[in-house]
Amino acid sequence: MSRLYPIVNWAVFAAATLFASGADAQPPARTAADLSTCRAGHLAGYVGRPYKQLQKIRPDARYVCSTCPMTMDFRADRLTVTYDAKTKRIKQLRCV
Repeated sequence: MSRLYPIVNWAVFAAATLFASGADAQPPARTAADLSTCRAGHLAGYVGRPYKQLQKIRPDARYVCSTCPMTMDFRADRLTVTYDAKTKRIKQLRCV
């Protein structure tokens, strides 16, 4: 039984560290420099606003609600706008 204590202690420590690091936390909204690959650096100020405002300016972007499924194909030149499903406000801008 005494041989299991180090393993159990290590597992508890690893789980606590993972939980404390915020592994499930959402990545922060992108800055203007991060959005340069999809020509959206000037749009960083739209985070927190209704997504319909941005849709008028960038109809070519991909708009996805935060709880909706999304394809995982990567295109650095495409702006992806993630908005809250309830409030319809922009949560994140990414070039993917």
